[in-house]
Amino acid sequence: MATTIAETRPTFSRLTERRPTDSWKAAIPAVVVVVAFVALLAYLTAKISSYSQQLANSERDAAASRQQYEGSLKRGAELQRDLTMARSAGRTTVILQGKTKDGAWAAATWGESEDGKSWMRISAYGLATAPSGKEYHAWVVPKSGAPVAVAALDPDNDGSAFAMAGGLPAVGEAKSAVLSLDAERAKAPEQVLIETPLPELKPEFQAPATQQAPAQEITK
Repeated sequence: MATTIAETRPTFSRLTERRPTDSWKAAIPAVVVVVAFVALLAYLTAKISSYSQQLANSERDAAASRQQYEGSLKRGAELQRDLTMARSAGRTTVILQGKTKDGAWAAATWGESEDGKSWMRISAYGLATAPSGKEYHAWVVPKSGAPVAVAALDPDNDGSAFAMAGGLPAVGEAKSAVLSLDAERAKAPEQVLIETPLPELKPEFQAPATQQAPAQEITK
């Protein structure tokens, strides 16, 4: 009986001593799986963030390219319009002459666009240096409504200036052309130097029915 007990104790002791070691080893695969899953999750998160950033950059680049393309089309249309106006003889040319022969004067070529609007080329001469805060302006005065700015005139050392603009009142709606000296970016003539009636012309193109546009801002 004593011999049996002595032989049993070492065996039980060995079993209890191995149990913690075996449990730790059994947990290793689970730990490896968890670590791998966390690493995979971090990798996927980084990839998604990178792809999202790349997509945002691509969309921004595409929008910028689209804006540049649309701007190029608009600029090309403006250049084509300016070229057409520069080459055209217009419908008529009027002389804006002051009361004194040695004062400022201008030649205004007036034409019509296919959209029913009119355009004007102004060649001015004899313009004195404008006072500080003032500048010369050319206007088209419609039969009804506020004057529409053609452009600001920036004379050179000889007192000569040139300006050209489209989108003006139709030939059947304009009354006169004005040369004035006004505050910078004025919205209406202030000091009228010359006003010359525009001839009555029969429109060749029909303007679309739209509301009258507000007075344009002076541009150089």
